[in-house]
Amino acid sequence: MVHFVAGGHIAIEPYAKIIQFRATVVVPNALTVIQAIGVQAFFPALEPASSTAILQNVIANMGSTERALHGAHHNVYPGDIVASGFVLMDDSEQWVGLTKPNQWFMEWRVRRGEEGMTKEEADFSGNTTMDLSAYPDVEDFTQVCNIQIIPYFPIPEPNTVQAILAFELYRNAEWEVGPLVWSNIDIQTNGTNTVWCSVDKFLVEGVTITDIGSVHVYPAITGITCFFTGFTLTEFPAI
Repeated sequence: MVHFVAGGHIAIEPYAKIIQFRATVVVPNALTVIQAIGVQAFFPALEPASSTAILQNVIANMGSTERALHGAHHNVYPGDIVASGFVLMDDSEQWVGLTKPNQWFMEWRVRRGEEGMTKEEADFSGNTTMDLSAYPDVEDFTQVCNIQIIPYFPIPEPNTVQAILAFELYRNAEWEVGPLVWSNIDIQTNGTNTVWCSVDKFLVEGVTITDIGSVHVYPAITGITCFFTGFTLTEFPAI
């Protein structure tokens, strides 16, 4: 078992059910010396307000995970661009297939950067469907998470609706990979409240936000969509 010991995050609280979430991240610099015991990981994810479950696409230097849903694991390299998407298959107009209540379509696309191309690695993509109907205790996903190194990961208060961007550290690992550059952060909810759609509404813990891009709100057939063009997360204080 890998023990979580540190990290950092921002939380975005739309106060409504999330029906689609997309985010893109640039893989940061690799460690100069691979840590035999330290593990660093970052990922976009969805959580219910109770934080009793998590749906995520993980990038980590631990070499393996307990379960691979989409064939073999793929290597990524500094400069690779990783885009992840989560679409609820019954409430989002972005889903054009058969309606499937309580199921999420998850996808990932990797476009190689300079180092990946030098190693002759090909771009790749994949997807899977997560059926949560067997888990009636899992509430609606109302928190978006994009993880970056933080000292701890606080549990949201009951009924809190939030999205999170963060980076996790395990086994005494330290933040040695540099900033995480996030872009094209797209959150669609079934609500109409837009107050949360602003960087100054983020709940920030253990990170510094820089290079903040523009933010846009769009009407959707179901609810509204908030689009953050991008920002960079670094360890607090910025290094």
